Amino acid sequence: MKKIYLFPALAATLMISGCDYNEKYFEGLDEMSQPKEVFTKTYALTEADYATISSGKAYESLPGSDEEKAALAALKTSMRFSDILPASKYLSTFLAAKWLGADDGSSVKVTYNKGIDAPEYLAKLAASETYTVSDANYVSVWGDVDAKYFTPSKPLAKVANKILTTAYPTAQSGDVKVVAYNYSISEPNTGGGATVAKELDETFDHISVGGGKTAIDGWQNIAEKGTKYWTDKYYNGGYTECSAYNGGGDVIAWLISPKVDLSSAAAPKLAFDVCLGYPNGATLQILVSDDFNGSDVNSATWTDLTAYFAFDASNAKYGTMSPAGIYDMSAYKENPVYIAFKYVGNAEKTTTFQIDNIQLGDNVSVEATSVFKEDFENGTDAWKEQIIQGDFTWTAKDFSNNHYVQYSANKSTEEQESYYISPAITIPAKTEGVAELLFDVCIGYWNANCLSVLVSTDYVDDVTKATWKDMTAEFALPEGPTNAYGKFGYAGAAPLNEFAGQVIHVAFRYVGNGAESRSTTYQIDNIKVQTVARKAAVAKLSTTTRATAGGVNELATIYTYNGSTWIPYEDAIVVSPSDYEEMGFETFTSSNKPDNYLPQFLTANYPYAQEEQKVGVVYTYSNNQEAAEYIYTAGVWTKNDNVEVVTDQFVRSEGKWNFNPSTTITLSVVKNDPVSTPFYQAIVDYSGKEHGKDYYQTGYTNAEYYYGASSYQNNFDFRPSAWKTKHNNGALYEKMSDEDLVKLMFERLPEAFVPALEALYGDANVVSGVEVIYTIYFGVYDGSTTVTWTIQYEVIGKGKFQYIEGSLKKAE
Repeated sequence: MKKIYLFPALAATLMISGCDYNEKYFEGLDEMSQPKEVFTKTYALTEADYATISSGKAYESLPGSDEEKAALAALKTSMRFSDILPASKYLSTFLAAKWLGADDGSSVKVTYNKGIDAPEYLAKLAASETYTVSDANYVSVWGDVDAKYFTPSKPLAKVANKILTTAYPTAQSGDVKVVAYNYSISEPNTGGGATVAKELDETFDHISVGGGKTAIDGWQNIAEKGTKYWTDKYYNGGYTECSAYNGGGDVIAWLISPKVDLSSAAAPKLAFDVCLGYPNGATLQILVSDDFNGSDVNSATWTDLTAYFAFDASNAKYGTMSPAGIYDMSAYKENPVYIAFKYVGNAEKTTTFQIDNIQLGDNVSVEATSVFKEDFENGTDAWKEQIIQGDFTWTAKDFSNNHYVQYSANKSTEEQESYYISPAITIPAKTEGVAELLFDVCIGYWNANCLSVLVSTDYVDDVTKATWKDMTAEFALPEGPTNAYGKFGYAGAAPLNEFAGQVIHVAFRYVGNGAESRSTTYQIDNIKVQTVARKAAVAKLSTTTRATAGGVNELATIYTYNGSTWIPYEDAIVVSPSDYEEMGFETFTSSNKPDNYLPQFLTANYPYAQEEQKVGVVYTYSNNQEAAEYIYTAGVWTKNDNVEVVTDQFVRSEGKWNFNPSTTITLSVVKNDPVSTPFYQAIVDYSGKEHGKDYYQTGYTNAEYYYGASSYQNNFDFRPSAWKTKHNNGALYEKMSDEDLVKLMFERLPEAFVPALEALYGDANVVSGVEVIYTIYFGVYDGSTTVTWTIQYEVIGKGKFQYIEGSLKKAE
């Protein structure tokens, strides 16, 4: 082994001389030899990061108050910063630990959660006092009648102001109270026999698990034939269902409502939702009776209302639960009535019918919107007739100032066939509601069924070349009278949902022959296409829906004082004792958390909620009253945690990470660049709006010559020749020298960027103690080359920018 011995003195001399040599001949070598880590990153805090900041020793000394210390300790579970616990104060330390080797000039955009103040109204709801309606209050409503509850005929709403004004004589505007009370959908017995409801509003909310026989107080579920009943079902809410599938033979099942007295209703209507599954011929009849004895369905007189409703059987499997229609019940105000849903099927006809949201009375939440209407009062020019055989025609008629169209083969000696075709009708999308076709008909001297009702989506000008769907079976066309003319009446309703979003033509086809006694006269009028939908404004179920027929429920409603009157509090609901009973406990606890129940509770009470709708919910948690806000998004109710997601920029300088929201925007001179193109287009659009479209480049809207911006080239065109010739305002520049014109271009340039910044970076805002700067790099084309320039703007308010004087210069 070769050994080298270096004496200490000699070694020291060599080391000293070596250092001198490097410094003499390689100035800055020490700095050059140190590795640099300069980067730009984006990072989102994780659950583990919040826990690290919450409990890490490096952060213990940062809080300045006991409140901040408590917020830091809670950060592990809350996972949100706040004004009390500012992210900028803690993320500097966090970034220093995460990127130990980072050098000055590095930047990280950090995304984190920031808590925001809960809406003020929630605190008011949580602190609201509960007023329980007293026995004396009920006596003031009912007098000698022994009823300690409200009903449809005597609701809380009619007396709430009087009760609360008496209880709170010094109320201030904005005061909020929760009113607890009893409610029954049935009226009290005042000596006249059995109780009678004033309305129906059955949503089957009591159903939480499907499978059992539907049993509702006051309703009857009768199997007239077979062993099939209407049964409970649950899918996104409760409903009832009947099917002959696996029924073993004939099935007739009745679901009959309680007796309803409509005498006090102003304009009562009947509506319900229906969904068909695997349609193959079984039927559902909608019946009404005013002489049903409550037990024997066959001894009663039932009027069939089925034709007034449309059942969409266009889906091979299951359709969508939708309103079936709406029927005016004003003719049934004289005597109390029963409503029956009668299912008829057998082993071959097993269609499933699902029913929900049965409403009868003044408060029906279904409305019809007209799509097309023809009453022939303005003539028949919009309609076309095409005769296939014979020479008889559809004719316009007038009787008692009513106009209609008519066809009859009476006295014909040969086959007659003719189509009467509507104008084009656009059927709205399914989101607009259930589309239906309706018309009125009058029959004269019926001797055969001669009329068909057809729909086509491909008719142009020849019925024989079009595809027609026969809808006749959806209507109840009378077969009489046989020796006179009848009266105009409703023919029924046919579902048009299968044509949603399409353009259709409706045709009335008559086929007859007088020589063969097929000559019935048909008079047609009031042809309508409409959509039927639940009203968006009816967002919350009425108190009657949350009560069951024949029973008394403990409910609660929120009222507020507007300075003169106590009125219902909008967009808020309280969980009542009856609601807790349905949930299976008396109050929310750590074992029965609100978040596990309130979304479903809100779905039941706000079945027609709109996207982004917000509702305040008052509830008890371990016997303490609390309030929370829920928001409806994408079909789900979610608790609004009052958290916003924030992204802040941190830049390392002078050895520390510092909060710096300043931003650099690079407008690359590349066609279709995702950053540059919208930026320049914003300038072009602003120029056209503020300075006139004559500055647009002739024939284009992606370049202008007030500023010279082009979203096609993604640069500024500063060629004097282009400014003088490529737009309609070129004459304004013709007398200017090129030098003066270029000077004008640069004078206008600082103004050009402001509208684009405000349009695209409207969230920019001032930050206390920090100068927020937006630096822009962009290209200017002078006719021979494109030069990169830079300009800076200071954020002076939310979405407001101010040019920094002297910052416009060529990029180095």
